[in-house]
Amino acid sequence: MYHFGEKSRQRRIGVHPALVAVSDRALSYGVMDMTVLHLGGARTLDQQKDLVQKGASKTMKSRHLIQSDGYGHALDLAPYPVDWNDIDRFMMMGSLMFRAAAQEGVILTWGGHWPSFKDYPHFQFEGYHKDFREEG
Repeated sequence: MYHFGEKSRQRRIGVHPALVAVSDRALSYGVMDMTVLHLGGARTLDQQKDLVQKGASKTMKSRHLIQSDGYGHALDLAPYPVDWNDIDRFMMMGSLMFRAAAQEGVILTWGGHWPSFKDYPHFQFEGYHKDFREEG
């Protein structure tokens, strides 16, 4: 079974707990190792502005920014070791994330499904399935 390393755990600070739980579950299947990319978790407005200026992000309305509930609603992951040309591994990671999301009762959007451009590392929290009962 795989576990996120210290850098990846740190990069998830401020990310919605549902996305953290989904990524932990996906990694726990033991199919592949994953890493959270640099600035792949919650971002400040200044960090987002810088990424847009550099062309590394396309919007100032990023779900990585802290939302009204106090969390970033996006997480950027990559199969580890990272090979940007191995799209099959990104597709497998997407499948693992959706399997985990279903088990956690979480609705995800994935950049790998976007029609305008593919952002394979990008996952967004959209909410909980209506029949999901949060404990606590």
